[in-house]
Amino acid sequence: MKLKYILLSLLVLVLASSVVFAAEQASIDDYTFTVPDGFEVINQSEHSVSLQKDVDHAIVIVNPDEDKSPDVFKAELEDQGYEFGEESNYTAYNCPIEQYNYKKDSYQGFLYSCHLGDDNSDIVYITYVIPEDEDIDAGVNPVDTILKSLAE
Repeated sequence: MKLKYILLSLLVLVLASSVVFAAEQASIDDYTFTVPDGFEVINQSEHSVSLQKDVDHAIVIVNPDEDKSPDVFKAELEDQGYEFGEESNYTAYNCPIEQYNYKKDSYQGFLYSCHLGDDNSDIVYITYVIPEDEDIDAGVNPVDTILKSLAE
């Protein structure tokens, strides 16, 4: 009888240890990405996904249905009152990135244009919004999770 409970306990232990917790995935057009820890999908359509952590932290991912250069996309935001500051260009996860920092009301944001596809002609825009007085610590930017999974 004891042997039966010992074997049953071992079986439960083996099954419990083999459970893998999968990260939540979301899709936009032909691209799938990992939702960063602490964020949840609050709205999703064919060309955009909205993520929210709390009232002050949000991420929006957009793949416009028409070709729209980063300059045109940025100009549309400027027309809505967004004030752009620093810009930088770099490559992350084999993906050319243009990053634009901006402010609007009591928030600051970071707009990333990520060039995807075999010829880097498809552009996905990611904007991350946080309170104006908050900093992003290096290595813990939730957008990195999205960029890394988009490039895979």
